[in-house]
Parts: sequence; structure tokens; C-alpha cells
Amino acid sequence: MKRLMTVAFGLMFTVGMIGMAVAGSLDSPGAPSGGSGMYTLQNLYDYLTSGTALTVPRDSSARR
Repeated sequence: MKRLMTVAFGLMFTVGMIGMAVAGSLDSPGAPSGGSGMYTLQNLYDYLTSGTALTVPRDSSARR
């Protein structure tokens, strides 16, 4: 029984490590573009340091 538990734990650990390795890069492919719905780092910094309201950049080609 102890050997079975060791093998099961080993398999779970191995599968977990493979999942992390395949997950991909955490590096951003670039800055948020207009209309992406994401805040820029400068927006977040300003919000955290001075409480400035967050705004999402608009797509310049979007119609109003």
C-alpha cells in the first residue's frame, strides 16, 4: 500500500510539472493596444499611488 501511494504521488507530481512546463511564457507580447480592454501598467501604478481613476484605452478606429 505504501509503495502504491508513493507511485501515485510521483505520477501526480510529474503530471503537474509537465503542465507547468507546457503552460507557456508569462512575458507580454507587447503593450495593450487600443480597444483591448486592458489597463496599462502606468494606469495601474497611478491608481495604486494616487487613486487616479482607471481608464481603458479606446480603439482609435472604433466608431462612437
